[in-house]
Amino acid sequence: MNDDTLTIKRSYRDRGPLPVYMQYNGQNRPQPAYLQLDADGTVSVDYSGEVGGAVPMRVWNGVDIRWTIPPELTVAGIDELINALAPLLAEFHEHHAVEWDDGNQVGRMDTRAREIGEDITAVIESGEWEAANVADAADWCAPVLDEIREDYRRASDKDAYLDALREEEYARNGVFLVGLNALRRDLEPEAE
Repeated sequence: MNDDTLTIKRSYRDRGPLPVYMQYNGQNRPQPAYLQLDADGTVSVDYSGEVGGAVPMRVWNGVDIRWTIPPELTVAGIDELINALAPLLAEFHEHHAVEWDDGNQVGRMDTRAREIGEDITAVIESGEWEAANVADAADWCAPVLDEIREDYRRASDKDAYLDALREEEYARNGVFLVGLNALRRDLEPEAE
């Protein structure tokens, strides 16, 4: 059905230690992360920019296919996962077609593509991929909040201080801190 070769976009490598992790302010969980196989054979990873699970029309119509991946995957974990899935993705792509149907392009999968799709899901869910521990910054820093507050007060660039704190905790403990804005509120002096 498709004889295109796969193109793997690795731009995620430039987006920090957890490239598909995004938790918007006011949300109690991260955005869904996904691995996507476009109809042209392009493989990419990202997080959904939409709150509430909306998907683009090409995904809805099965032209481009998405599989959910853990948002806590590190760059190395994503590399490992894509490398492990590449043969399955290539075979899936061979059994996936795009057709014109009543005014829309739609994806069509044969029986083998459906089987491979299930295999891809099983590989992703095996959990063998490097992932980081994620912690709420205010909770993680609570035992040493007074010390951090003093360092924060002395810092000339508050944003740089919080970024450095996140990087230090990740390098030292393998913990990626989220919710830095809430921590910032805890560190700011109270208005009198």
